[in-house]
Amino acid sequence: MHGRQQSLRTLACRTAGWLFIFLVAGCRSPVETGKPRIVCSLFPLYEFARAVGGDRVEVSLLLPPGVEPHAWEPRASDLVAISRADLFLYVGEDLEPWAADIVGGAGREGLKVMAAAAGLEGAGGCLLYTSP
Repeated sequence: MHGRQQSLRTLACRTAGWLFIFLVAGCRSPVETGKPRIVCSLFPLYEFARAVGGDRVEVSLLLPPGVEPHAWEPRASDLVAISRADLFLYVGEDLEPWAADIVGGAGREGLKVMAAAAGLEGAGGCLLYTSP
């Protein structure tokens, strides 16, 4: 019986030690690259920002590919990503009605926000294409 208690105690100590290591490693602050950080809502904007900014910017994607942007709901980690960004790039309020709330919830002074569809004529700010 004594050997079993010792084994359980050893296992508990090792598990607690590994858990502590993982928690400490997860709490590290992100590495500062000095590059402007851009968070894009959708993949096409992400690709555009990467193509234009190249290696001069750090670009991340907010919504996973295949997710419906109308009904998507942000997680706490999404608010953190936007609060650390210099620019939040999204399509517009019609496609992403949650954008205003997430920007307000990020609580970051100096965050630049750009709606890619702003100023486009059409129904509800969406570009309408008609063939010639």
